[in-house]
Amino acid sequence: MSTNSPMPSAQTPTSDEDFRAKLLGFLPLVTAGSFVTTIISDPGKARALSNLVLPFGLLGAIVTLGLFFYEIEKQSV
Repeated sequence: MSTNSPMPSAQTPTSDEDFRAKLLGFLPLVTAGSFVTTIISDPGKARALSNLVLPFGLLGAIVTLGLFFYEIEKQSV
């Protein structure tokens, strides 16, 4: 059986997997942008947001690690 695909069919990423990978890479940029935009638009909220950066950063890191391990597990099956 001859195919032109550089990877075996079991390892060829689907469009859904490619989309999830791109979305996961774009998520930190959007989150940081929302914090910066809010701080610039209303400097009075800067103090309140500065107290939330660490908790939201940790939450984002945990979710990102969870999605990463999910993808690793899914590829090994």
